[in-house]
Amino acid sequence: MKKHFFFDMDGTLTRSRSEITDTMVACLRGLIENGGDVIVVSGAVKSQIIKQIGEIVKDVVILAQNGNHAESSSGEIVWRNELTAIQKNETLKLARKMIGHANLGIRDPGDLVEDRMCQISYSLIGHNAPLEEKEAIDSEKIIRKGLLCCFEKEISQLNILGIQARIGGTTCIDFTALNKGDNVKCFIERMGWDPEECIYIGDALFEGGNDHSVVGVVPTYSVDSPRGCEDVIRSFINELGA
Repeated sequence: MKKHFFFDMDGTLTRSRSEITDTMVACLRGLIENGGDVIVVSGAVKSQIIKQIGEIVKDVVILAQNGNHAESSSGEIVWRNELTAIQKNETLKLARKMIGHANLGIRDPGDLVEDRMCQISYSLIGHNAPLEEKEAIDSEKIIRKGLLCCFEKEISQLNILGIQARIGGTTCIDFTALNKGDNVKCFIERMGWDPEECIYIGDALFEGGNDHSVVGVVPTYSVDSPRGCEDVIRSFINELGA
């Protein structure tokens, strides 16, 4: 039986940078009330996660910035893996090259790259661009897969510095030192949990997606929308309550 539930956020629990629905909150509370643990694993920073999931944050564990900033439900910092100045500088150089190569129509150039301390995130058209535009620009991940392929040499050089690049969220490429899989593995070892009693649910479990690194660490379940995620959660609530 699954007891420990890890969730991606954007595209899984919520739409991009959107607040969680009351229905999803009820689903997560159903897991918690039936003895399950809920862990949110997102590329977003802690403040953005709180903004999107609201009051239920008090009852869940946060693994922000692809798990590189981990906090307990009480707000205690478990770890924080900040990037070095050299890692940031080289990553920002590559992000600028990607922006020039993509050559997309941009409203706000200053909104494309965020330094989140433990992660640098490049969004194709802006982190705060209108939701409908974000969901339409690269729904099949073709643009971002193309960028990762085109700049494979530069990414290999970042790898030497300890930086990984993966597709994340709705429009992003995320650059981190450790990936979601590394951090989920570290967390379950710290908690002493049986990996087979855990499950990771996300929309980017495909090769190159920022959820893919969790494959092989714990069992996974792929969803394509928050509505699909709700259906999955309900099935686990039924198992826990049986």
